Amino acid sequence: MRILYNLGMILLDGLMKIGSKRSAKLKLAVDGRKNTFEAVKSFRKASPSPLAWFHVASLGEYLQAKPVIAAF
Repeated sequence: MRILYNLGMILLDGLMKIGSKRSAKLKLAVDGRKNTFEAVKSFRKASPSPLAWFHVASLGEYLQAKPVIAAF
């Protein structure tokens, strides 16, 4: 299953890059993902303290997670 998932992600990445030539929204998404892993790595090097990563996909999820983040 992991192999299929990884292949799917590679295919999706390529399709997004192709689609970004015609869609401004896809271009923003593709450009926003550039250097993501490098940015996280350099952040970790600059801040060796423990890190918690919270991902919320919408404002509603953020509002629900806000008390949890504050308590953390």
